[in-house]
Amino acid sequence: MIQSYQGGKKMHGRFATLFILLLMINFAYGKTQFTSYLSVVSQFSDAEQAYRQHIDREGSLQDSRGTLQIQQDFPNAWHLQANFQALAEEEYAVKLQQLAAVWRKDNLKLRLGKLAFPIGLFSQQLGFGYDLLWIRPPESFYSFHPFGPNVIHEHFTGAALAINTQGRMQWEPFFGHADLTNGRLKQILGLKLTSPINRQVVFEVAGLRGYSAIDSLGGLLDDDEAITSLNVGIQIELGRAMLLGEWAQLSFGPKPKNSEVFYLGLAYKFNHWQGYFFLEDWQTEAGWGEKANVLGFKNQISAQFAIKLEWKQIEPEAVPRPDGFGQGLFVADLSKDQAQLYSLALECKFESF
Repeated sequence: MIQSYQGGKKMHGRFATLFILLLMINFAYGKTQFTSYLSVVSQFSDAEQAYRQHIDREGSLQDSRGTLQIQQDFPNAWHLQANFQALAEEEYAVKLQQLAAVWRKDNLKLRLGKLAFPIGLFSQQLGFGYDLLWIRPPESFYSFHPFGPNVIHEHFTGAALAINTQGRMQWEPFFGHADLTNGRLKQILGLKLTSPINRQVVFEVAGLRGYSAIDSLGGLLDDDEAITSLNVGIQIELGRAMLLGEWAQLSFGPKPKNSEVFYLGLAYKFNHWQGYFFLEDWQTEAGWGEKANVLGFKNQISAQFAIKLEWKQIEPEAVPRPDGFGQGLFVADLSKDQAQLYSLALECKFESF
């Protein structure tokens, strides 16, 4: 109990020190931008077994969250960016999600520090609920469950250098390490290529290789085991309609733990409403995974508020996960083939310059 109190006191002291430092910098330069996001999310399912540990028949508010983004611009080419997040499922404990020093000059952009994971069309927007189309991005690709797809991670610590060519193509090599549930993915070396074919089409392909620093998770990963991934994403805007999808293949070395994931969806905007439908699929060589259909609506009430309604039909594979606790992202084996998940969210965004 005393250790917990001392640890919390130390953490709050660090945040207070950082906040005071930002205030001092703001007084010196006067160019600090604050953007806050709040998501109040209510969810329930028709299954007795909980999905992602907390969504069941009794309902849950555990996906609610708040995010604060602070950006400090300097007179030269540098700026500092910090993202704080508080999650309901973690009793709203404030965590530092990102702390990055960013340098821009001509066609170059260098990022150093604790960064958003560079892979994924929407990895830079995770936690910014109002800016996203969904309540949660497709979990066949963006899930951070220990036994989930694990194609991307919430953040990584290292460096990324984006290079824009005259042909409007962007190359972004990156290296560093990413924290896992019981360890880390170390010695990450990757490359992302983003090509805006025109104003309506964006194409992304990326790959990485790293090594696990872990010896747990039911034998799923061994310590110092090579991990490689290949990712492809595309987003096409056609007037009011938008087509988007991502595919990834993840390899864990010689054991049958390779996985392949994808989602494909269509969104259409009419007035202040935007409807969307997505297909998701997550498969592993060992046989566990899940499929899902998602139908949702987003109503942008104003520049600060949006309401989202979402229905998700989930069909987990019959093979349970290697930890022995459930199929797909359920905590236990389902008593039926499918489960329905219903979500309602109020999303808010406030900016101060």
